[in-house]
This record gives sequence, C-alpha cells and structure tokens, in this order.
Amino acid sequence: MDTFRFTFIPGSTFLIENVPFLRYMPPWFPGAGFQATFETWRAASERMVEQPYVRAKANMNAAESTDTIVGAALGSGGLPAEEREMIIKNVACVTYVAGVDTTLRTLSTFFLASNLFPEAQKKAQAELYAVVGTNRLPDYPDRDRLPYVNALIRECHRWLPIGPLSLPHATLEDDEYDGYFIPAGAAVLPNIS
Repeated sequence: MDTFRFTFIPGSTFLIENVPFLRYMPPWFPGAGFQATFETWRAASERMVEQPYVRAKANMNAAESTDTIVGAALGSGGLPAEEREMIIKNVACVTYVAGVDTTLRTLSTFFLASNLFPEAQKKAQAELYAVVGTNRLPDYPDRDRLPYVNALIRECHRWLPIGPLSLPHATLEDDEYDGYFIPAGAAVLPNIS
C-alpha cells in the first residue's frame, strides 16, 4: 500500500518517466536505480496476490471454512481452471487490500479522536451499551439504532481521509473555477482533506 500511495503522489516520478531509454540500461547505470525499487515492488505485489488465495485454499483443504469469496469462486465453473484461478487471486487480493488498509486507517483516526475528544468516545460507548448491551458485539441490524456511532464513523472518514487526493478526474469541457481557466480534458486531482 505504501507503494501505491507513493506512485499517486503528484511529482513523485522516476527519471524513466521522462527518459524512457533508461529501461534498457543496467541497474548500476546512473538514473537506473529505479529497477531495484520496481523489483522490490513487483515481489511484494506478487505476494499480495498469492497469499490470500493460498491461505483460503489451505483452509478449504483442511475443511476449516469454505464460506469465503475464494471458496465460493473455486466451487463455481464456467471458465478454464487457469483463468478462473487468476481471476480468483485478483479478486481476493483487491478485496483484502481494500478492506485492510482503509479499516486500519479509519481505526487509527478513531483512536486519535478518542484520545483528543474523550467525551465523544464516552457518548458513543454509552449508546453502544444502551442498544447492544455488554454481552455481544454490534451487528449490522443494530446500525439503524446507533446514530451517534454512525456519525462518529463518518466523522473519522471526513476528518482524516485515507488519502489526501481523490482519483484523477478529467474535465469534459472548458471550465472556470475561482478565476482559473481549466481547459477540456485537463487532469484534475480534487483535494479531499
């Protein structure tokens, strides 16, 4: 995820982006150090794609659980085995990455907010105890009865978003914003923090 974040920071480019012939140079050549970085990133990406699939398949073979997205996909047919395996690996990877990093960052924001604003944390805890009690965790059906907790979660997303910039957009036609001319087709990176 650090790799992903780094590549989406405007201006965090490698020399190869401006000097394409560097891809043919040996790694020791000045300006070709990106090759080692890219190799490290490639290996990490391969692990990220392989590990959720391998683990889910091992759990299925051990009969621990088949109630997963990978288990359901492995049981389905319709595609050649190799193509199905590739699709399943990528779906498992994307699902894992989308959930882990965003959840971790939102929880980190919540812990920070709880320390800075303990009264808000106490109010959310009181609402949880009143609706759910102390013998179980909240579940999806409880959500409508927890308006303060839901507001607290939304505030954590708003206060410190997981990424400072949205994905790039492009203007469809010439536009003007605050006295600045934006031509059609211009890349626009909205600041969401």
